[in-house]
Amino acid sequence: MREKAMRSDEGRPNAGMRPRILLENGTEVSCSEVVEILEQHRGCVLEFNFQQQSFKIPFSVSASQKKEPVYEFTYWHNFLFNPHLPPEVKVLQFEPDWSGSSADPAPI
Repeated sequence: MREKAMRSDEGRPNAGMRPRILLENGTEVSCSEVVEILEQHRGCVLEFNFQQQSFKIPFSVSASQKKEPVYEFTYWHNFLFNPHLPPEVKVLQFEPDWSGSSADPAPI
């Protein structure tokens, strides 16, 4: 999917790569407030829609501590694409609850 986006969407993520972020009650979270709200609620549902397929996956959310390897990896990976990334960013970890996930249409 990423290769296709690089070739036909000028490198921009397509709709299948940009999920809607929902709280458990169905409220959509906007980009400007996403980190604070996800830290407060400690969970969300990511909803992916692309062409005629959609997926909903519930996640538990927690903040990574700066000294954790996942924080370091995520920070430096993103720094490659944004060298102006400030050193005081928050990195969130998402743990999927696959048993609560759904697809439409459902897989055969």
